[in-house]
Amino acid sequence: KCPFWAIPGNHDLNALDSLANWRRFFGQDYYYWSYGDTLFIALNTATGKLPEEQRMFLMHTLANQGERYRRCVIFCHIPPVDLRPEGSHCLPAEEAEAFRKIIAGFKIDLIVSGHIHQYLEGTFAGVRLVHLPSSGQSIRDPDNRMFGYATLDFKADGSILVKQIDVTSET
Repeated sequence: KCPFWAIPGNHDLNALDSLANWRRFFGQDYYYWSYGDTLFIALNTATGKLPEEQRMFLMHTLANQGERYRRCVIFCHIPPVDLRPEGSHCLPAEEAEAFRKIIAGFKIDLIVSGHIHQYLEGTFAGVRLVHLPSSGQSIRDPDNRMFGYATLDFKADGSILVKQIDVTSET
């Protein structure tokens, strides 16, 4: 009875008809919803692109829904930038620039991504960006903090507290 929202990752869409199968079992691969005073937007960047159809969706959703909510959080799998110093596991520069141009005129509080398999925090286009760690693989190296999850706490003052929770072989 608990609502469940999912976005595809690159390994979810690597087989023939995989997007059709995703939609069959999980529903839309990009969409928005709200809860309380927060607008949530889920994008499908699993192929390493932000296609024109999703660009228009993002722009229209922000333009038509954004002002109705106090906060806005965007979820995507492949992030617009890789926060690691030499990292390159992100959208291509032209896709990231298109993303940046769309969100530039709107109040976005947080972008949450996966794909990097490591918890990192930084910014993209002046917006807080969080890369989430892996949560579904077996632990290969107990000393590597790449496994875990994060909780989001939506505070009364409008801020969003992101708390990283490590998962180790002991926990």
